[in-house]
Amino acid sequence: MILNLPKELYMPDYDGERKMCTDFILGYTDPTIQEDPIHGKHKYMIQLQKIVNKESNFINIEIDDLSEFFNTARDSLFVDRVRNNTMRYVTLFSQAIDKNMPLPSVNFREDQMSTFEIIMQQRKFNYQQYLMSQNQLNGSGENNMPTDSKMILPPELERTYQVFFVHGMNAKKIIQRMRDIRSNQIGSLVTCKGIVTRVSDVRPCIQVAVYACEVCGFEVYQIVNTREFTPKVECPSRKCMTNQTKGQLIMQIKSSKFVSFQEIKLQEPSEQVPIGHVPRTMKCIAKGLNTRKCGPGDIVTITGVYMPAPFTGFAAMRAGLSHDTYIEAFNVSKDKQNFKESFLSQENLEKVDNLRSSCESDFQLYSRLSSSICPEIFAMEEVKRALLLLMVGGVTKEMVDGMKIRGTINVLLMGDPGVAKSQLLKHIATFAPRGIYTTGKGSSGVGLTAAVTRDNITKELVLEGGALVLSDTGICCIDEFDKMDERDRTNIHEVMEQQTVSIAKAGITTSLNARTSILAAANPLYGRYNQKLKPHENINLPAALLSRFDLLFLLLDQINEINDQNLARHVATVHRTLKAPVRDDTLIIDAEIMRTFIAKAQDYNPIIPADLHNYIVAKYVEKRKIQREGIDEQSYMYVTPRTLLAIIRLAQAMAKLCFRDIVNQGDVDEAIKLMDFSIRSLRNMKAESSQEKKKIMRDERMTDRMSQVIQAVRDIMMNSGESSLKSNEIQKKLEKSYHSSMKITEEELMDVLTFYKNLDVIYFDQDKNVVFL
Repeated sequence: MILNLPKELYMPDYDGERKMCTDFILGYTDPTIQEDPIHGKHKYMIQLQKIVNKESNFINIEIDDLSEFFNTARDSLFVDRVRNNTMRYVTLFSQAIDKNMPLPSVNFREDQMSTFEIIMQQRKFNYQQYLMSQNQLNGSGENNMPTDSKMILPPELERTYQVFFVHGMNAKKIIQRMRDIRSNQIGSLVTCKGIVTRVSDVRPCIQVAVYACEVCGFEVYQIVNTREFTPKVECPSRKCMTNQTKGQLIMQIKSSKFVSFQEIKLQEPSEQVPIGHVPRTMKCIAKGLNTRKCGPGDIVTITGVYMPAPFTGFAAMRAGLSHDTYIEAFNVSKDKQNFKESFLSQENLEKVDNLRSSCESDFQLYSRLSSSICPEIFAMEEVKRALLLLMVGGVTKEMVDGMKIRGTINVLLMGDPGVAKSQLLKHIATFAPRGIYTTGKGSSGVGLTAAVTRDNITKELVLEGGALVLSDTGICCIDEFDKMDERDRTNIHEVMEQQTVSIAKAGITTSLNARTSILAAANPLYGRYNQKLKPHENINLPAALLSRFDLLFLLLDQINEINDQNLARHVATVHRTLKAPVRDDTLIIDAEIMRTFIAKAQDYNPIIPADLHNYIVAKYVEKRKIQREGIDEQSYMYVTPRTLLAIIRLAQAMAKLCFRDIVNQGDVDEAIKLMDFSIRSLRNMKAESSQEKKKIMRDERMTDRMSQVIQAVRDIMMNSGESSLKSNEIQKKLEKSYHSSMKITEEELMDVLTFYKNLDVIYFDQDKNVVFL
């Protein structure tokens, strides 16, 4: 297919193009900048003056400025050629800048000169001596160019700056999806957005290799534009050629020119990945000033040139006609490191002030904010309040000796299927600035923490961050938490308390930051929650892991005619209007205003006064006493020092929401209220009289007995190697086994088997054999 393009677009005159580059550098003026005493409002001449004065070492040429300067119909094609053949125009602009570089306006002493500048001065002196010797040999006094072109100083060796093309104010409008960058854009200027999954170490990359001949002493220069190059061996100077004794070239590392080099692995954002597709990845090369600008987990926008990377050696034989591609970065900018960088605009701050003034009290504001979290989900006011405090977080403390006490809040939602646990997790993951949503079944240990991979360039082992590392200073939402493998689940213990990930793999021993809040969801072990069993028996999670969560909410699908009717009406209204029903008592707050509110709240670091410390201590001692005596339903959840720290964190988060620097008693009471609700939801029963307490204790003993019996039956079948057994055979094996001390009667065994059959734990086949599901 032949493109119907103007002749000037694909067959440019580079001498004329270089003149246009010069005209732009010398002639563009920006009326919005401050006037310079030397160059006035000439924007790019001011930048060149800073370069020659050693105040800067780069020049950013904006595409918007080019479009404004070349605004005629014919000259506008110049901007298109810059976009489509960017690397060539980097060279043309560099040549134009070299010829029009102004003189320095400040004087530099010799002790302020770098080693490279001193070497360059000596090179220029030697170069002048070489010119004079060549002119004497030619018999003329004129400074003619030498016939030996290998001895000419390359301009790349003298340049102390980098030229970058960037977009101006309209940069956000031209961001492309990573999967929309095609092969027809090779060599063009592109802008894409993604999340950084891995960055390599910063290493020196050679730009100009300098060799010295061991016979004639001349310096030979080799410009390196590729990833790999073959060093020169024989001296190409005319002196060595005349004497027919070619000297061997020795590379001079100290006099060669190097630039910083870093490889960035960019992954497509989750919101741009179609359902069922694998996220695309893109390799980016950052050089010079663009190195060390991002880390794993950062969401960045990269502007650069889409370049091919042909394979070499045996890799080229295996690859055939295919090539790898990468982006040579011109500009790397973080999109949203935290709430502050994205939402704290003056307009949003004014809306936040109006929101606070419209509420009569702090509690009303607190209720409105919590109700605005996922308003399409019916009820769950306490759970939404806990999620609001989770996004705000407490205050991280660092002791004098370096020990840290985390300020992040961890929440676990567990209960029956279909109570909107996953919807809450996905909403929080998209709402948070660095939110990661993953599932326990689809994540391995290295997928959550870090994986050891081999660098393609240096062939060294490097770390690639997982979900917990990528969500540093954010929120990691883990669904199906109970479906994780036991070995993978243990990796989260350190993250939830110490906020770090310790790695000791393949000779790499290090710790990565994982200062993340964990919001997890788990389903019951047997499909439905059995209220006769304890929470860790229903959820199949160890108590050591459950204690690391500040709040645990049990969400049950209980049959209640009034609640069922209200829920059905709410769901029907959402399906009909595609939005949450309008409530008279609480107005829904816009999501962007909420993000701004939370961003501003995170600026506060409230402290707890001394008199309030005694109040918190009294409440904690009271809860410990209740647990020891076992006179309340709270005995079903252990009260540990972690519970005390959780109350402090929740109270500090509550004070942050109210924009206060001091925690008051109301904040502590709200934290204890959420803690009590969490405990009551786990207990899910109330013992209001001594008779009911005795009944509960009797039911608990019965439940423990039934659990022992069914566990004994499970052990018998596993030891026998049979998948099914009759009840009378089970009875005989129980009498002969170590379980005989339990003295299980046949009637009791049948009652237990019938009970667990109704729970769909076991079933009876056609031959009346017992089979475990």
